[in-house]
Amino acid sequence: MDLVESQRNILRLTPRINSLVIGKDERIYKVYQNMIVTIPTLTPSSSSRLGKEGIEEYKICTIYDNNRSHQVYTIYPPIYHTLTILHSEDIMIYIDIEGFIHRYKFHSYGTETYEYANGGIEIPSEDWIQTETLDRVKLDLMEDDKMVVDRSVGRWLIYDYKTGELLHRFPPNNRIWSSCQGSLITKEGLMIGLDVPRLAWMDNDRLKDASLAIFSLSSPLTAPYLPQLLLELPTPYRLLKQSIKTLWDIPAKVKIIIPPSTPPRLHDATNPSFVRISIPFKLVPGVSYELNLVIPIKQLPLIKIENRIKPWIKGRTWRYPTNPFDGVESIKWDSWKSRCLVYIERAQASISTQNPIRPLSLHSEECQIGPRSYRVDNNLLAKKGQLNLEITDFHFHEIGQKVNEYGALKGIELDMAPQDGQRPNKPRTAPRYYKISKQEGTANLPRTLNCSGYFFLGYPGGMEHSLGDENGTRLVIQQKGNERIWIIDFGS
Repeated sequence: MDLVESQRNILRLTPRINSLVIGKDERIYKVYQNMIVTIPTLTPSSSSRLGKEGIEEYKICTIYDNNRSHQVYTIYPPIYHTLTILHSEDIMIYIDIEGFIHRYKFHSYGTETYEYANGGIEIPSEDWIQTETLDRVKLDLMEDDKMVVDRSVGRWLIYDYKTGELLHRFPPNNRIWSSCQGSLITKEGLMIGLDVPRLAWMDNDRLKDASLAIFSLSSPLTAPYLPQLLLELPTPYRLLKQSIKTLWDIPAKVKIIIPPSTPPRLHDATNPSFVRISIPFKLVPGVSYELNLVIPIKQLPLIKIENRIKPWIKGRTWRYPTNPFDGVESIKWDSWKSRCLVYIERAQASISTQNPIRPLSLHSEECQIGPRSYRVDNNLLAKKGQLNLEITDFHFHEIGQKVNEYGALKGIELDMAPQDGQRPNKPRTAPRYYKISKQEGTANLPRTLNCSGYFFLGYPGGMEHSLGDENGTRLVIQQKGNERIWIIDFGS
């Protein structure tokens, strides 16, 4: 029932809006159920202290849980954005600036932490020294006790996070995937990478081809490390024009302009249930649009079944870092486009609603969580403290309209009077200028919901950062110059 009630709250855009005051030098980082984790914005040396034995300790994060806060320190200077928490087991994992992986057991209510392996797990020097910049190193957890270290150079290391054993590397044989323009890793161990090949004999100022490559990292791959799926994207002029005209009746004399050196964009996501790719184009110089592809991850196995293509290899994969799939036959766009949602956005303010183009403010900030995309108008938030929130649910389930005698959905208790010893639920906030639209699904795709409305927070300040929990029911917003963060809670 909690899931149904959360869906209903999102449908009506009626969250509970709470706030929490954090330190001025903190940045929201993760949300786990009732727990919010922040990391320092300062360098490790600037947020250090002397421990009990006179050893310098570095603050790695602050945990806020049920209105209690707890600062966590470590003796190894951390790379903050590699911090990963396995909430169900109270395990914290991070990488330090010297290239060691540390695994800690922690307690959110106390100060106790201890490390599983003193000194950490050393990342092999031949892998670590090639890391371009520490700002781009990432760490992800998968099912079956696996973790992935993204070295930011088109190479990934797969570990067993419990034993610390290095299981294998991807790509194989010390190869580099330098044509990868973005990647997502799911909990199930799927690696989804945007491949934009560039070769020495090609005009590198002109984008010709792009594809989506899907691998499985959950078990060691076998040679020749072919992708499970290689999906052609509509980036060539002919395919892009055809896709745009399917959605929008463009006059024949209007020419589509493809930015010569701007590749497609793979959107980052928390606990992704779909892949979103934006392909930029212009109809008139100075007016930019994006063709958006939304691919539910559940559709990937079905695409594979429908398109049993035996990969043809004229050479060896991973021979060229800038074109690793040379000779691998991709699944053509026309063969799988029915398995994804396609729409157009304009990177300007309003446009006629008669065209199937969703307006996109130049000042919008967006985060993708689970099956939903949350978008906030940063301009209104900065000037007026007004939260203009738009939610797009790409996997919307209709809720039945049967109600009980109290006006609530049958079988669901909403804001009931508290029992003895219970605190009453905080009333939900109703939006102003509420709008809702639905796009019917197809034989392959679920329906899509889009709703929007305004909430007055009362604190002007631009967006510093936004993120949500893994279920996509809680959105946390941090404003610039404001130590108060906002928790937009659609849960039960």
